[in-house]
Amino acid sequence: MLLIDYKNGKESDKMQELSKKILLINLLISQFFVLGVGVILYWFLRIRKGAEWFDLFAVSIDKLIIYSVIGTIILVIMQFVFIKFVSLERLFDDANRQIFEKFTYLELLFIFLFGAIAEEFLFRGVIQPAIGIWLTSVVFMLVHVRYLKKIYIMLEVLLLSLLLGWIYLASGSFWPAAVSHFFVNYIMAVLAKCGYFPLPDNIQQ
Repeated sequence: MLLIDYKNGKESDKMQELSKKILLINLLISQFFVLGVGVILYWFLRIRKGAEWFDLFAVSIDKLIIYSVIGTIILVIMQFVFIKFVSLERLFDDANRQIFEKFTYLELLFIFLFGAIAEEFLFRGVIQPAIGIWLTSVVFMLVHVRYLKKIYIMLEVLLLSLLLGWIYLASGSFWPAAVSHFFVNYIMAVLAKCGYFPLPDNIQQ
């Protein structure tokens, strides 16, 4: 999930000191920004050329269910493969910890749902049809700027985007990608909050 950094574009060393309110505001600003960029780009790239807004949101129920389930299963398996072979302190940052710890299960549900819809609307629904799955995935990886010094997280984000891009191509809609994106984030957050893989204190910056 995208998260705006506070201090001159760099990740704060005192992320743990952020209040729940500030963290929520940051999350909302980030995702509204992503959604806004998506709307503007879609208008320039598609609406001005005769497309309708409904074209982007159309999806068949059977494809939504099938590809959402397949996508979620694949993405969750990918997460567990990383957890199996890479230490947890290399797979998470302080922002992840704060999000998991400060918000309730219900709050996380809405946070991740909004974030997944906003990001998939922009990257799969708008950008990928214009520049392709590989370039879109590279852009998706690079805009997660707070992970730039964390090679394993960046690799994970790149693979996540490629898989979501495949789901979009196979289903013909960004909705299955958004649903899969939401579920993998929410499932991993719930497991972390339940202590299935407690985040270590020595998360590497």
